[in-house]
Amino acid sequence: MTVVLDLADRKVVGWALSETMEAEVTTVAAFQMAVRNRPVFHSLLFHSDRGVQYACSAFQEQLEGMPVQQSMSRKGNCWDNAVAESFFKTMKTQNGVPPQVCHHSRGKTGRFRVYRRVV
Repeated sequence: MTVVLDLADRKVVGWALSETMEAEVTTVAAFQMAVRNRPVFHSLLFHSDRGVQYACSAFQEQLEGMPVQQSMSRKGNCWDNAVAESFFKTMKTQNGVPPQVCHHSRGKTGRFRVYRRVV
């Protein structure tokens, strides 16, 4: 599962769930949904971990031509991405969403949508 969170209000503005780690169906899809839900009019900072999906050319091409500056966590430092880490922990432990939903497309339709309403 890939999510894009708006830190201004901590809402999920984009997400993707896939059985693979390919950028086109994870980071690219989630970013495209986020831009549809919250169009980018002013410059913004897009922060992520150092995953290959965020560093690859397919994702970099999504950012080109937009007023978006990419930022990545320092190597080995999960605290740089604490908001996302907290989101996934909450999703897995406090809302009755099984951990496998975050990793498998079987949960794509029902549980995540219910969770979005809870947030």
